Amino acid sequence: MGDNNLSLSLSVLSYPAEMFNDALFNKDEGNKAIDEFQKRRYYRQAILNFCASVEAALTQLVHKKLKLMAEDLSPNNTILLKLLQNGSKVPSEFENISAKIKKFEELFSCNIDQLTLSNYMRLTSQRNKITHFNESNKSLLYATSTLRNIAVSAPSKVEALLSELYNHSGFTRSASPFYKQRKARY
Repeated sequence: MGDNNLSLSLSVLSYPAEMFNDALFNKDEGNKAIDEFQKRRYYRQAILNFCASVEAALTQLVHKKLKLMAEDLSPNNTILLKLLQNGSKVPSEFENISAKIKKFEELFSCNIDQLTLSNYMRLTSQRNKITHFNESNKSLLYATSTLRNIAVSAPSKVEALLSELYNHSGFTRSASPFYKQRKARY
């Protein structure tokens, strides 16, 4: 007689939530690590993932808004919508975080709080130093305590920006949004 146990699980896929969770995981692993190399590895990855979470959320919100406005889009926004739907290379006016925020503000007729944005842009600047290596950034990339401080402060900066983005968008999030978590869930 065979084993007929069937295990089912349901999970909601959310790339921004997964990136945020991965960031929390890496931050926690960095905090637990003893070896300096491992600490730096985890903290750098946490910083990258926190920023990936924000960019993914911004792209999703802009894409959703463009789809809702499909009948009334400017030619440039029509092109952007098609590119986002087809996974093609996006135009220059949407290729970096500043451009994405500008497009978000335009589509949702809002202005992101400057302090919130400034705090997040400092985090993104650190992310860029990790992603786009330059000898002048070497001191940051190997400064364990600095990387730790950036990784530990990142969740609150990301939460502040994502809270504002979701509030401006009008697209509801769950009662317990992923960006309010402080421990990795999986």
